[in-house]
Amino acid sequence: MAVVTAEPGSAVGDRHPETETAEPAASPEPRAHALDLPVRVAAHATVWSVVLVPSLIELADGWRPVRDDAMLSIGSYQVFSGRSPLVGPWSLASGTHHPFFDLGPLLFWLLAVPVRLDPSHGVLWGAAVVAAVALSVAVEAARSVGGWIAAALVALAVADLGWRTPVFTNPAWNAYFGIAVLAAAAVVAWSVACGRFGWWPVAVLFASVAAQSHLFYAVPACLLVLVAPVIALLLGGRPTRWRWLPVGLAVAGLAWLPTIVQEIIGSPGNLTMVVRGPSAQAPVGLSFGMHALATAAAPRPIWLTDFPVVLGLARGMPRYFDAHAVLWAVVGVLLLGAVVVVARREGRSRVAALSATALVVAAGVTASFVLLPRDNLAPSGYLASVLWLVGILGWIAVVAGAAVLARAAWARRRRPSVDRRVGPRLRPLGGLSLALVPVALLAGATVAAVCAQVPEARAQVANERADVPFDAALARAVERSVPSGSFALRVRPTVFPDPRSVFGAYAVDEWGTAMKLLGDGRDPALADPFAGAAVHLSVPAGQHWRTVVVTIDPATRRVAAVRVLPG
Repeated sequence: MAVVTAEPGSAVGDRHPETETAEPAASPEPRAHALDLPVRVAAHATVWSVVLVPSLIELADGWRPVRDDAMLSIGSYQVFSGRSPLVGPWSLASGTHHPFFDLGPLLFWLLAVPVRLDPSHGVLWGAAVVAAVALSVAVEAARSVGGWIAAALVALAVADLGWRTPVFTNPAWNAYFGIAVLAAAAVVAWSVACGRFGWWPVAVLFASVAAQSHLFYAVPACLLVLVAPVIALLLGGRPTRWRWLPVGLAVAGLAWLPTIVQEIIGSPGNLTMVVRGPSAQAPVGLSFGMHALATAAAPRPIWLTDFPVVLGLARGMPRYFDAHAVLWAVVGVLLLGAVVVVARREGRSRVAALSATALVVAAGVTASFVLLPRDNLAPSGYLASVLWLVGILGWIAVVAGAAVLARAAWARRRRPSVDRRVGPRLRPLGGLSLALVPVALLAGATVAAVCAQVPEARAQVANERADVPFDAALARAVERSVPSGSFALRVRPTVFPDPRSVFGAYAVDEWGTAMKLLGDGRDPALADPFAGAAVHLSVPAGQHWRTVVVTIDPATRRVAAVRVLPG
């Protein structure tokens, strides 16, 4: 059997072994099809609607950056300053005494312009726009190898993520932003695995953003970038030009240069802290990771299951994982492996590449769950959203594999007397009429996803109603006491009993207050060692700034006194 050599940007040949020849592979562009344009437009409309509408609702309801969103706003705001961070957001996995950070500042870089233009809202709409752009690129990457069907499937997967998980109702949060970009990276990596090597630099960029957004996504993101070209080569793809390789390496070099610089000048560097952190804490182990994978591979489709938000908040996600037998993880892996073998045997290399890509994502996500610290499983409560991505990829790959088997069985049973020209003759409907079915499906999925996100989007703003006015009051008190210049902010007490809170106590949102001060043109630092270090707002070493001490009356939750201590 002759080996098919893929032209630059072309997909690995998808022909039956019995008819495969040494002719060039298919044209770089999919064949013109009546459904292509309307479905392509509908797919992009679905992506942008599902990603943007929740943020627009939150903006209309008065959203402001508080707590973690304020932390991300501060990092993005500082990009165009002398304190531009060389690392990513603070990582909860580090605990509270010796903070380390996510691997790089790409998230801050991407949101720097929106936050500077609009300090009060930029991190929200900026993250939503970046996520939508990445997923739109994924639609185009899928279409380049799988035509309108693949483009529609990507859009439907995005709609399902919006329908079943809270990913797009808080797009600025690095844990959710990373899922959106990781999903885009997985789709682009599939196009590379199909022999479209020209997409590899884009896969490198998306994988770098995902890996730097949250430590949890570093393993699957790196695996996708490294393994996708290998899959293409194993499936018979041979690039005639190698320009994609130096371009991709250049993208990687630029994306990771700040991380390398920080590691060199840090004492110790953040990478060193990241490596030492998990080594000082025992990982939860393989069983936990396999139960997590089983959650994605269980017979009841995860893409028809709502994300258990309450369990995540109550730190009950480990129990949720344990309810899914490890057997389903094994079955899922075996099914994906079988699809790779069968699809390759039948000459359906794109399906084989899809299943292999799903295996890579599943392996990387499982490894990330395995490496979580045994004594700090709280992040699993929100990181579990990535399992919906794993499940969607796996189900699409398995269904595609079943279709390959069905098509092969039909081809073997087909009588020789059947006129093969009948197919084209049985197309009485026009292209626009045919397009109604997939476009209507995408429209229905969009409506379902948006309707499901509306209550969650409104709840996001409702949860901030205690913080936003309090942060503004603190900022006003500070600005009246210190009209200009640099200063360190200290709040007393930072935590006090509050029967109105579901947690029984209220923790002062120092990050939200600091972001409000930054947006108002002030130059604050945070006197609390951890709070300042986590957002790079500590007083510079060797300098002595004025300290503004704000005293809170817990009974009324109002500012009781403000003192300015000289530096």
